[in-house]
Amino acid sequence: MIYLMKNPIGNASAELNDNRISLYAGQQGKCYVTGEPLIIGDIEVHHIKPKSQGGDDEYKNLCLVCVDVHKLIHATQKETVERYMTKLQLSETALKAE
Repeated sequence: MIYLMKNPIGNASAELNDNRISLYAGQQGKCYVTGEPLIIGDIEVHHIKPKSQGGDDEYKNLCLVCVDVHKLIHATQKETVERYMTKLQLSETALKAE
């Protein structure tokens, strides 16, 4: 949590930077999808409803995920999806995370 406090995302809003600290506490330091502990350098903020579709930086629209999960969420090519699905070995519960 101290790392997140001392290393804000430079081009992000103050709201997003504040909320990622709150998310870390709220998610008990774990990836929203996998439930695995988040590691410094492997933490990304995901907008549940993308900003391009009217989403915002409110707490309820954000979650913290590991880098590989974030890549999978945004993957559009079949090969990329398959690679990350194989790498992550997500459970049925993780696949249904909203």
